[in-house]
Amino acid sequence: MKKLAVLFIILFALPVLAQNRGQGMMNRRVEEYEKVKLIEALNLDETKSIQFFTKRRAFREKQRNLNDQLDSLTDKLKSITTGSQDKDKLKDVVNQYINTEKQMHTLKNNYMTDIKSILTDEEIARLIVFERDFRQDIQQMIMKRNRRGMRGNSED
Repeated sequence: MKKLAVLFIILFALPVLAQNRGQGMMNRRVEEYEKVKLIEALNLDETKSIQFFTKRRAFREKQRNLNDQLDSLTDKLKSITTGSQDKDKLKDVVNQYINTEKQMHTLKNNYMTDIKSILTDEEIARLIVFERDFRQDIQQMIMKRNRRGMRGNSED
């Protein structure tokens, strides 16, 4: 089943990976695939599923916003540390970064607390295991694809 899942992702992701502008589309496909596999893993009824995915969607949107802020702050830090920009700003930007990381941690804790009102402890356990396994599977798939791409480029 795991091989089928990876094959499914590869079949839909490879054409998109070939184009940088298709990155958003690939992300959406992976998210949709993740959602389908998550429904299977949790085996939720319709009511629980709607409640859970509503909270999950809100959490993911906030998480994306915080990640965007972290990316922006990282770019500022890179600019300050490699350029001749005002080094006095460094402390401010580092503190902003730390505070944003704290917000991310708080967001995750609140999300887990929120879903406890919807899911049983067993369902939450399956969710935690699923998310970790899914992330590792995607990372392995990307690493394999990158290795194949590097071998293909060196043979040209």
